[in-house]
Amino acid sequence: MLIKSSFEVYLGTDAETSVDCLMLICCAILGVLKAIWFRIYSKNLATNYRSVMEDYLTIENIKERAIMRKHAFMGRTLCCLVLGFGCFSSIMYGLNAILNEYKHVNITKDTMLEYPIPSKCFMRYLNAPVRMHKIFCIIDVIALILASIANQGIVRLLLSVFFLSL
Repeated sequence: MLIKSSFEVYLGTDAETSVDCLMLICCAILGVLKAIWFRIYSKNLATNYRSVMEDYLTIENIKERAIMRKHAFMGRTLCCLVLGFGCFSSIMYGLNAILNEYKHVNITKDTMLEYPIPSKCFMRYLNAPVRMHKIFCIIDVIALILASIANQGIVRLLLSVFFLSL
């Protein structure tokens, strides 16, 4: 996704497509950096987990523990909803490109097909066949879902590690 978006900006498209590509590039870099930082700082993550467990076990009041569990449940529910919405919107974005396949075909000129990840110039540069449009769209949707999970799912993983035993 990062390479395709970089090609699209480099080959020059309209302003809207360039902004979309820059957003996708930033999101891809952010997802990769989050995964790398969680691997590098895993010792700090374990230390934080231990301190959260100690804080939870030092609470003697049952009401305060219930409040802590309630807040942990609300945070997990919110993260699941955001992650689900990210995956759902990626799928809908891909379905829009697949279902509008023949809307942008001009018989007198080259075909201009829509892709979930902006890649008209990139596909023209690769001389990609028009018959493979649906397969490219499915690959783009999978890339968008993986990027969504990378950006939101790592935060969800962090919260579930912190509140695993609550």
